[in-house]
Amino acid sequence: MLPTYMRDSIEIDGIRLGPATDLAALLRRQLKHGSVWNEVGDPGPEEGIWRVFDAAEGTAVEQRLLRTVMDLLTDPDVEVRSGAVGLAQDYAEKLDPSLLLQTLEKNPLLFEGVKPVGSRSQGPDLAWGILHALTANTGRDANVLARLKKAAFDVENGFSVLGGLAADDPKWVVAQAPAVTGADSEKARIILANLPTPEIRERFVRTMTAQPVTFKHALAEVIGEEIKNLEERKRLTAILA
Repeated sequence: MLPTYMRDSIEIDGIRLGPATDLAALLRRQLKHGSVWNEVGDPGPEEGIWRVFDAAEGTAVEQRLLRTVMDLLTDPDVEVRSGAVGLAQDYAEKLDPSLLLQTLEKNPLLFEGVKPVGSRSQGPDLAWGILHALTANTGRDANVLARLKKAAFDVENGFSVLGGLAADDPKWVVAQAPAVTGADSEKARIILANLPTPEIRERFVRTMTAQPVTFKHALAEVIGEEIKNLEERKRLTAILA
């Protein structure tokens, strides 16, 4: 039997996915109609695709599936495009963030101001959907980080990129903390939970000492909930006293 990474075909529910298979056509049909892979109880078309990805993990088929998702991000059908953006979030760690950013920047009319449709219609617009994929995997790419930093100042949706920035560019987040949190303790929670070291968390809390008392009280509660080490928790709380 061939090692997993060398397998160039798999069979899912009687459908063989091999080198000659039109994966784009299959994924498009699944995202549009849920008619290729479906089981009773599936709330949307993505579940069938997740099962395909699970079966293909580590194989050459998986790589072709990922390339197909990238191709479908610019599909003219907004329902298919919406599904592809959702899959980009699901498999962000396996996609190239620099290519995702290029897709967004080269095709703004396909994403900016375009509401997602289908099973993930609750999101803001498709551009934010791609940003959410980027924040899950920045690749520490300078251009990706710059785009997320710009997004972080968005009053309504900026909170959703703070976790990735806190993890991958903590110094910037700490330097900009008062501005990007806007004295919102839930934004502070996202940052605090993703900062990588006790030292950078302490620097973050110190940037907040000039904030209103009500915010500092709320931040102290966040510290109590998010910081598990007792000594660190006491030290951070004392800074706000």
